[in-house]
Amino acid sequence: MSVLKRDWLAILTDARSRGLRAKEIALEQGLSVSAVYGQAAKHEISLGPCGAPPKSEWRKTLLDALEAGKSQAQVARELKLSAAAVCKQAKRYGIVLPKNLYRPQRRAA
Repeated sequence: MSVLKRDWLAILTDARSRGLRAKEIALEQGLSVSAVYGQAAKHEISLGPCGAPPKSEWRKTLLDALEAGKSQAQVARELKLSAAAVCKQAKRYGIVLPKNLYRPQRRAA
């Protein structure tokens, strides 16, 4: 089936709800990754890396994590992103997440 004859809005919305990456959508559709990104841009649907929330939902995601007491590393693991990516978004919105909640206790010698 031609790239133009597909219902891209439905395909991209469904794939995004399943948390698929552009590469995975391309494999399902039998197309190149650039074709998928082109259609996503045309329909104004953001395909973030891995499980990254769209730009409009980062603030809410980070505030929810802060309320839950999660660290940057925990949020990164949940979203399948690097801690640096989470840190960058937190700085953008002025949200300070703890870097690491694991602090081992020193043993008395």
